[in-house]
Amino acid sequence: MTINKPSRFTFKIIFKRTTIITIILTTLIYSVKLYISLPSQNIIVNLNDIHKNITFTKDEVYFLNGTAYDFYSIDELYNHSEANIQWKTFPLPDEHLPPNIHPWIPRNHPINKLISISSISTSQQTNTGLAFVDHIYITSAPDLKDRQANIERMFSRYQITNFEWRMQWARNTCNLHENKEELYRKINLKPTPIRNEKKKRQCAITMEHVDIWHDIVARNFSLSLILEDDAVFVPFFQEKFNRTIYTAIRTGALKIGELATCIKDKPSLSRNSNEWFEQDPLIFIGTCMGFIDSNFARNRRNAQPILTTHKETANRCSHAYLLTACSAQALIRQIFVRKNTFLQSDLLLQALVAASPTLQSFWLDPPLVYQGNRIKDLDGIPSFRRTTYNN
Repeated sequence: MTINKPSRFTFKIIFKRTTIITIILTTLIYSVKLYISLPSQNIIVNLNDIHKNITFTKDEVYFLNGTAYDFYSIDELYNHSEANIQWKTFPLPDEHLPPNIHPWIPRNHPINKLISISSISTSQQTNTGLAFVDHIYITSAPDLKDRQANIERMFSRYQITNFEWRMQWARNTCNLHENKEELYRKINLKPTPIRNEKKKRQCAITMEHVDIWHDIVARNFSLSLILEDDAVFVPFFQEKFNRTIYTAIRTGALKIGELATCIKDKPSLSRNSNEWFEQDPLIFIGTCMGFIDSNFARNRRNAQPILTTHKETANRCSHAYLLTACSAQALIRQIFVRKNTFLQSDLLLQALVAASPTLQSFWLDPPLVYQGNRIKDLDGIPSFRRTTYNN
């Protein structure tokens, strides 16, 4: 019997088919692996017996039992002892870190500029319950009792004290003739009347912030937290806040106590400056309207916390930020550089920081504070359903 040997052409066909099949299988396997390894962009959780099968995405925030749960704190829903492990990269003094955790530092940060937080004097601690914060201001209006009660229950949870309600200004007082001189002087307004109804409502909240800046300077507070009454906190707010402050000090962004110096006599910062050290800091611990730094891994639930500079685009709304006495002085100083048109408080902050020769804006991601009227409020705070602007 004669056995025909396969021709060289037949071998080529078999080889090509095998190669094609191999490529297809390899591509399918790689695609499956890639799909599995991609970070989840949504997750379904049960918040409690009533609120079940809730879909979380990176853009969703749910407020329940006085806590704002975002995409980055879902796992803390079932962990009542400490913040997620990624927050250990913002270490506390003398904290023992797991072998795979290392203190975070900004990109291209000079090692010789790092400050040992273990050497910071404990005498610089304050009685607010928040690391190095001398005083806490909260803007509100007399009729917003539900918001005030909500803030106080959140503070009570963390034993946060030494806070002050600021509600001197309202729409009617802002527009009184006897207050006109003070209003135009403190904001250094152009001599044109505020006729727009929306701006008349916004006037009260802007004036509360400006008054707070003056008060910080007058009382020489080392570090102050400014909140608006719709602020809501993520889980383990106090621990994450303290970790953030120590990280800002360790990396040189924030100078406290003996290290504190105002930068008014130093060279001016450009509008796009990323200056980390020689600046007067304004630190936003809240966010709004989806403002997140592009370097933050926002699709990952276990994303590494980061601080970033935003000199020209400072604005992350004015519901939660930190000022030093130097920073407050720099804001006031910038107000009087030229006559201003009226701006709502968050836009005023952005304009002043961008134009200031010394101010630098820092963003914290993930944020610690959201706005109650911009999230899904399952606690049912009545006035969270509307924008008030201190009507």
